[in-house]
Amino acid sequence: MKHIPITITHKDKERTVLVSMKDYQALKETSYLFSTPNNTQRLLESIAEFEVEMEGNIKLGNRF
Repeated sequence: MKHIPITITHKDKERTVLVSMKDYQALKETSYLFSTPNNTQRLLESIAEFEVEMEGNIKLGNRF
């Protein structure tokens, strides 16, 4: 099921966004994981390695 955020507007107030609990928890976890420079660097390096690996699999015609 696709989760769609809902924007709530108030007269003369800041807009609010309503998201599913699952999406909110994922945002909190992502924020926590990227909260320190060292952890951010490790995560970005891991993502880059994964992308290179996936690119190699696609070129070889492997299924994931």
